[in-house]
Amino acid sequence: MGHYSVKPLQVDLRPSPRLAAILMVASASAVFLLLIVPLPWWGKLAGVLTVMVTSIRQMQRHAWRSVPHAWMRLQWSAESGWQAWRNDGEATGITILPDSMVTSALTVIRFRSADQRWPQALVLLADSADAESLRRLRVQLRWAYERRSAELAAR
Repeated sequence: MGHYSVKPLQVDLRPSPRLAAILMVASASAVFLLLIVPLPWWGKLAGVLTVMVTSIRQMQRHAWRSVPHAWMRLQWSAESGWQAWRNDGEATGITILPDSMVTSALTVIRFRSADQRWPQALVLLADSADAESLRRLRVQLRWAYERRSAELAAR
């Protein structure tokens, strides 16, 4: 069996207008549904405020990547494994979780960083990064998943 060596990979993430539009439509739909549901006015107000605050926070973090704790770069190498950089320049080692989803239109990378207790998700659409680096990332994630599945099946 031959040895397959994967080249180092770096994906510089950028703001995603497409993801921002999707989040805006989803938020507007949620607000509309809250307004037509028979609730007291204070329940509707609380719901609308919750949807709006959450939408703004998620848009800043995932779509526009404008807050300091937004993820801006992913890198993989055989020596150091997966690493992620935040907008504030902080780098951390990460572990990609097996429930990540990779398709040609949407990639949701679930990962756990060494310095955080809870897993996080990184949502990537076609306009989230350079087309070639995003393609290489999807191939790398699929290859790693298939290899991990084959290793688990062999046990």
